[in-house]
Amino acid sequence: MRTPNHTIHRSGVVWLIVALFVCAAPLGAQTMAELRDEIDLKHENDEHQSIVRLIDDAVNRASPGRDRAELYWRRARAELSISDLGRYTGTVTDDQALELLERAESYADQAIDQDPGLAQPYFWKAAAMGQRGQIRGVLNSLFMAGDVRDAAVEALERNADLGEVHYLLGQLYRELPGRPLSFGNSAYAVSFGRRAVDLHEQRYDAGDLPYRYYDYYTQLASSLRARNWNSARRASRANAMRRDYSSAGDNFERFSNYEGAVELRSGSDREEGRRILDWVIAELERERNRTVRQQRSLEEARELAGERW
Repeated sequence: MRTPNHTIHRSGVVWLIVALFVCAAPLGAQTMAELRDEIDLKHENDEHQSIVRLIDDAVNRASPGRDRAELYWRRARAELSISDLGRYTGTVTDDQALELLERAESYADQAIDQDPGLAQPYFWKAAAMGQRGQIRGVLNSLFMAGDVRDAAVEALERNADLGEVHYLLGQLYRELPGRPLSFGNSAYAVSFGRRAVDLHEQRYDAGDLPYRYYDYYTQLASSLRARNWNSARRASRANAMRRDYSSAGDNFERFSNYEGAVELRSGSDREEGRRILDWVIAELERERNRTVRQQRSLEEARELAGERW
């Protein structure tokens, strides 16, 4: 008599364990997804110190591989954001910013080690190196330029729709000198800048962003000003860029010629750039309660508008 009862008891325990496991697995996955969503929302609200604490508390509980990579690259983003906003507000010195950026690069490397297939860790590695270069000055950082580009291209090849990568590459190719000193290219800068803006508009229209990041548009205007093609030059180069875009063998080659895939309005580069700036300034001046990010974008747009056009 005991044997059947004992068997039934063991069977019940086994099924209870299975049921708990099945229920717990989705809950754990959902909890990690919710954590990522919370971190991303805090990023939009510039609550970066809070993000650091959240990730520090969670990273050891995350599964090795993709889950930890997702947390590590977000930690890299937080360290970079603390550095960037701190320098803007005057609460972080250049030396402190460099230390934060080196830490950001280290977290990006850890994310790459955990999951080499993700695009974001390569982007944030490139962004951290790029900001270190900006602090030290372009001419003092030319030796880093190739590494920044290579990391950004790794991100681009993994995810061509990551707007931040195009944004970074647009600035990189604009700010660097051309040959023989480096590989700066004003035409590439404009193409990457256009792609960044187009992807940003897609995300904004889809409701994925709480507001526009106007620095995307200001950076494109800056690249148009630097390239300075007249209307005839824009038209004459269109066919060649269209051909290069269509025949490209990889994402870098394709999107460095992205201008060949869009219809350009008539006029010169600087006329288009000035229209963009006037629109950015008007939009931001209408905002009654500007965020720190928006106030910074307005100041940058006004400063650029004050340059000789």
